[in-house]
Amino acid sequence: MNVCWSRGNGWAAAAFAKVLRTLPATRTQEYRDRLTEMAAALRAVQRSDGFLYAGTEVAARAG
Repeated sequence: MNVCWSRGNGWAAAAFAKVLRTLPATRTQEYRDRLTEMAAALRAVQRSDGFLYAGTEVAARAG
């Protein structure tokens, strides 16, 4: 089971966005794909109030 840290994922997403602004358009697809995958995975465990659990493994137990 993969255990992810929500705050760490937030920092990674911010880094992806920053990198995307600096890369030439011809080099961004891999970063866009990873950021999209990450956002979808985090959305799947987001709480109804919009916040994330401290660890995404908690979301699986909380339903």
